[in-house]
Amino acid sequence: MFRSKIVKTARYAAALAILFIFATWYNGAIFITGRDAAAHGYPFLVSVQRWNETTASWVHTASGILVHGKKVVTAARVCTAFRDYNDIVRCSLGRHNLEEEEQSTVNINVSSYHCHDKFSQSPCRHDICLLNLAEKISRFTPWMMRAPFSFAHGLPFPGNCRLPGWGSSMEHNETYSPILQEGHIVPLTPFECKTLDPEIFEFNWCAYGQEYPGPGDNGSPLICRAQSLWSNDQVVAMHSCGMPEIPGKKRLSYYLNLAYYRPFITADPVPNQCRID
Repeated sequence: MFRSKIVKTARYAAALAILFIFATWYNGAIFITGRDAAAHGYPFLVSVQRWNETTASWVHTASGILVHGKKVVTAARVCTAFRDYNDIVRCSLGRHNLEEEEQSTVNINVSSYHCHDKFSQSPCRHDICLLNLAEKISRFTPWMMRAPFSFAHGLPFPGNCRLPGWGSSMEHNETYSPILQEGHIVPLTPFECKTLDPEIFEFNWCAYGQEYPGPGDNGSPLICRAQSLWSNDQVVAMHSCGMPEIPGKKRLSYYLNLAYYRPFITADPVPNQCRID
């Protein structure tokens, strides 16, 4: 009898655990699918931060990608928010744990930013912005280097994409992860994306599944083994345009194909310019 009670109790506890996991997944939690990234495994990833006067501290707002010694690319919607609130902004490089000032950390203020001339928020189009650093990075290190971009137009090799970021692991939650996370992303074909979202922008890829970006992951790079199983991992796209819910369908995440923006990314810095259409 005593053994029977133990078995029943164990089954009851297991049932509760399954119910909890299901309820968490159903409500949009992402923490059961993401994982801690290897320390400094993405040396070109930047934490874009704004100064919070209330808490007198720097707050992670989005991710960015280091283009060269004085330029970072991120989502335009991030730049417009900085403009609207007149925020003081900096880029924090060489980071893994945002709660610790690591030996590899380099913080540089943003002197200006430049949104794409055709950027619009609704509908979301050309969601890309350049952040110009106030100081040039004088020396690259194993934990801080330029991104290995691929400007090929084709889809990446299936099943070999990752998205790192410090975004929240819960929807509608602005508490970001202090430890760098990564998720596995499988981009869909243009036909599949158009079927799921007829209004999708032509320069965007899409994906859906159990692993997807959270709040604070705008500007995160999509790193893929592009075109061939034997090629190196490269930055091919950037998370942008938020994650609108499509009635009756799974939640989609969107990724701006950077192949179309090579001239913009490599252009000379332009003073503050972010308008909204």
